[in-house]
Amino acid sequence: EPLTDDERVAVWAEETAYTNSPEYRDSDDPVGEGPDIPLVAVDDSVVAVGADFAPDASDEDENRTMLVNAWEDRLGGTGTVLYDETHGQNLPLDAFSDLAAEAESRGFDVDNITEDFEGALADADAVMVATDDDDIEAFSDDELSALSDFVADGGGLFLHNTADFGGDASAELNEVLDAVGADLQFNSDQVEDDENNGFDTFVPRTSNFNEADY
Repeated sequence: EPLTDDERVAVWAEETAYTNSPEYRDSDDPVGEGPDIPLVAVDDSVVAVGADFAPDASDEDENRTMLVNAWEDRLGGTGTVLYDETHGQNLPLDAFSDLAAEAESRGFDVDNITEDFEGALADADAVMVATDDDDIEAFSDDELSALSDFVADGGGLFLHNTADFGGDASAELNEVLDAVGADLQFNSDQVEDDENNGFDTFVPRTSNFNEADY
């Protein structure tokens, strides 16, 4: 089912974008047909990002600024953001050092979780979980329960998935979304854009932001 509730989408792809998910426009459909493809979706303090967004490997500083803006918006200010490294992810916090530096320059504390995921939540205002293809291990039932309590108490949760080209973590991250009661789901697909992109169609660019709500 497509996500068509504008209030829960912060960023869409351009109308020229397409995807292999049946809910949205595919490459054979006319431009503008079907609902806009969401790239960043929001349910209260939970934010779902359809990319391994803002790592140091990217030279797009605007992406890092946008993500820190999202942290500040969802938290209502600054705070402590903890980056999960306990579920087998390929990308450690060191791969997001530029993001951390941007956030810290604006008053955030950014650190990593290397053990005792449940216990670490007590020191966090927000948690970031970033995947790189299908590298993430499933969260345990106890961890999912702890995350549910964390979000219910106002904690921010930022989940970053990837396209399905090299594998994705949709199943594992959707378990998290279900556990915390977020009305969001990741699709196992890939968004492309022949007209608005970086160095190739699978690196879409967009200025289609929901400025009315975010």
